Amino acid sequence: MIKTTSSRCRLPLLLCILVYSSLSIFCNYQEALAQNIFFPPLPNYSLVYKKQENKSSLEYPISDVEVQTIKGEKYFAQYSYAKDKGPNIKNPFQIMNVFAAKIEKKRGGAVVYKDSSFEVLKYDSKEWHNWIFIETFDSGKKYSVTIVRKRRKEDQITAETIFQDLMQSGKSTIYINFSTNVSMVPKSSYPLIKTIYTLMQKHDDLKISIEGHTDNVGNVKSNKTLSQARAKSVVQELIKLGISKDRLQAKGFGSQKPIVSNDTEKGRSANRRVELVRKN
Repeated sequence: MIKTTSSRCRLPLLLCILVYSSLSIFCNYQEALAQNIFFPPLPNYSLVYKKQENKSSLEYPISDVEVQTIKGEKYFAQYSYAKDKGPNIKNPFQIMNVFAAKIEKKRGGAVVYKDSSFEVLKYDSKEWHNWIFIETFDSGKKYSVTIVRKRRKEDQITAETIFQDLMQSGKSTIYINFSTNVSMVPKSSYPLIKTIYTLMQKHDDLKISIEGHTDNVGNVKSNKTLSQARAKSVVQELIKLGISKDRLQAKGFGSQKPIVSNDTEKGRSANRRVELVRKN
């Protein structure tokens, strides 16, 4: 028998398991924050609960009568207004508008659905499709953030998946492996160009803007010129395949619209992208 010198050293096994589990979940949440998956609490709000599931599914509305199911990694966190942090409590619309601005301006995403207390947002990074669900409670005293993300795979990029993106969020993000300082579309990306062609052949009334983006390395003016040239190259390839130039537009934004921070190579890689934006 193992003896202890003090009864204070005895912890029930169940309590130990609960403490370990809480620390594990907390570490997952902190890691999610560090990886730019989650968002820090809004001012005057505190985290009260968090959970992560590696395999999960969630139904969400895309209209007042239509529901869609998404499967992937799921992160959930709930926040509550903390009186001791200040007097400024946000109403539901203010809370949702904060997240909409974060997704639209900083991550290049869009609002998919919104009502008086709930909104669905979507954005794409280089490796993930991300869906964000914001729900508010008790007139804004509490809110929850659920993030479901699904890893992107090149073989999953089809005319149909691009069309779904265009219909749901107004744009679809693709990654073309341009050589450094080169605007010519590489041969390795021809299958992707053909996929866009197939999309536009199938939906012959669709008009899109091809928009090029870069990271923040190098000269701002040169980056914008390069992104414009790359967008034009994509347009030219589509015209060669038979798409009318009247249905296409090319724009270059350089480093003006990053979707994540440029502080890491992973972030810079995600920002070097091409977006297809629906124009009708």
